[in-house]
Amino acid sequence: MHGPDRFELSSRLWRAIDHAEAGRDSAAVAVCQLIERGDEEGARLTLDRLFQPANAKYDELMARVSTLVKSWKEELEQPR
Repeated sequence: MHGPDRFELSSRLWRAIDHAEAGRDSAAVAVCQLIERGDEEGARLTLDRLFQPANAKYDELMARVSTLVKSWKEELEQPR
């Protein structure tokens, strides 16, 4: 088998997901704090520049995990 094994691959993906989730959460907190202070422009900019890209990365990584799990499940269900 070439490349990382399933355990290593899934570990890397989950670490990347944790990192993306932390970035998304931090951006969401920043947006809320700006809204509470009445800084709507700052909140909008933070939403556009930080939250939305972090959220998109998180969604992309979760989709990759879902695809991998589905393929692994299908592989296990194949008759030998």
